[in-house]
Amino acid sequence: WVHNACPTGGRNREEFSASDRAEIRSRNQAAGGGTEHCETCGVVVQRQQGPNQRGQGIASDRSELDHRRPQADGGGNTADDGQVLCHDCHVGKTAVENAARAAARRQP
Repeated sequence: WVHNACPTGGRNREEFSASDRAEIRSRNQAAGGGTEHCETCGVVVQRQQGPNQRGQGIASDRSELDHRRPQADGGGNTADDGQVLCHDCHVGKTAVENAARAAARRQP
């Protein structure tokens, strides 16, 4: 079960350790008055309780862990680089980051 996987199919990247995941979530809950929330839009998020089933939609309020600075751009794999996002914000952030990398590759 990979609950902090890249929503757009990221490849060959390390995940946060169990202790880093716990620290990221604890920090987020402390900032949110005891509930997990998306650090981009502020919506209260829920942890997924098991693997995604192929063909089933992903709830927009699903809690996902994200690297603030993507590993592909030199980001670390520590709690300091982690944040909690809702699924929709995670997908949007990843799309923007991927587009920026693609544009940079096209530059002479």
